[in-house]
Amino acid sequence: MRLFIQMAWRSLAGHRQRNVTIFLAVFMSVLLLHIYAGFLKGYMSAFNERAFEADGHVSLYQEGYYDRQILMPQYLFIPNPDELELKLRSDDRVRSVRRELPFASVISFQENSFPVMGLSVPDSSQLPGLVKSSFSALPAWEGRDELMLGAGLAAFLGVSVGDKVVLMGQDVMEAMSLRSARVVGVFQTHVTQLDHQVIFVPLSLAQSLLGLGDGVTKISVFLQDEAMSGPVIETASSYLESIDVQAFPWQVTHPEIMQLRGMNRVSRGILSGVILLVTGVSIINVILLALMDRVREFGTLRALGFSRRQLSGLVMLEVSFVGGIASLFGVILAGSFCYYYSIYGINMGAAMDQLQGMSRVIYTVFEWRDVFLYFVLGVLAVLLGCLYPLRVIFKVSVMEALRYR
Repeated sequence: MRLFIQMAWRSLAGHRQRNVTIFLAVFMSVLLLHIYAGFLKGYMSAFNERAFEADGHVSLYQEGYYDRQILMPQYLFIPNPDELELKLRSDDRVRSVRRELPFASVISFQENSFPVMGLSVPDSSQLPGLVKSSFSALPAWEGRDELMLGAGLAAFLGVSVGDKVVLMGQDVMEAMSLRSARVVGVFQTHVTQLDHQVIFVPLSLAQSLLGLGDGVTKISVFLQDEAMSGPVIETASSYLESIDVQAFPWQVTHPEIMQLRGMNRVSRGILSGVILLVTGVSIINVILLALMDRVREFGTLRALGFSRRQLSGLVMLEVSFVGGIASLFGVILAGSFCYYYSIYGINMGAAMDQLQGMSRVIYTVFEWRDVFLYFVLGVLAVLLGCLYPLRVIFKVSVMEALRYR
């Protein structure tokens, strides 16, 4: 074995051009596949986080509300959410529960008015991450008559922090309702819909405006594991039916997540296949040409008693050295890239503004298993690339090989 390693190592120095070509092919393939995987995982992680942050893993509505939610029928509200929340929190699979009350309103300041979508949460710490990240210091709601609005809406109305605005809505009895609120924060997410059409208010303000008492129209449930949405709903189903509340898993409320995950798998498969195909063809051509130049060398070794199996092992040992070194450099560089940008993120600029709710900064995902996977993939690529050239070369007899020029 030691003799074979020495022969393989010496052969590497004698065929530099071939080895450099194989090195570059494997190195670039491993580098691109690893970086692409890290970026795509980071994008999907951000997408899932934003989607689940908005609606949770399970969404609860009063019976009939979900089918009419675009109309926001306030009369279909959950009247006593306290007992329901206690029931949900008693399940160890539930991480947190959030009460919500979306509503349509008109916001006015002096002579300016604009229709908006109002979103309410119990306290400012439960605001969407995209909104919270736009503040250097998150304003706290000290009372119920406060609100936050986007920079685009604030510019249109001409308001700033500290100004008082008027909210006009329709209560559960379909009567007009007015409430004044002080602006405590102006956010800028670079998402057009959020910055120009959405306001965030304390849950108590929304309940007062709509005359719902303690009622809410939606309860979002966040789980320890997204795969547990079905079992959690099944566990609470009898209780939910008794109070006319419907539960919907994220697979129903966000079918786009399933579609995007499917597209993700397909796109990764296609890109990986194309890169591996190009790499494989390149490696096969390079190795075939290199072996054709060594036909007489192989014929001599065969005449000295080396078997085809031993020569195949020698060639595969040579290319595995090159493939291993190339894969090592590839995963080190790609891993460093993914690790660095998993901390500092990649600013995708204004292009991300077209994706509602997505941040401009994408954080890549670094995983040690990816480092191992793509290292092994690079070595396997060169080993498999040897098979066809070796089959072609060893069809030549010893005598033909010795006379080959």
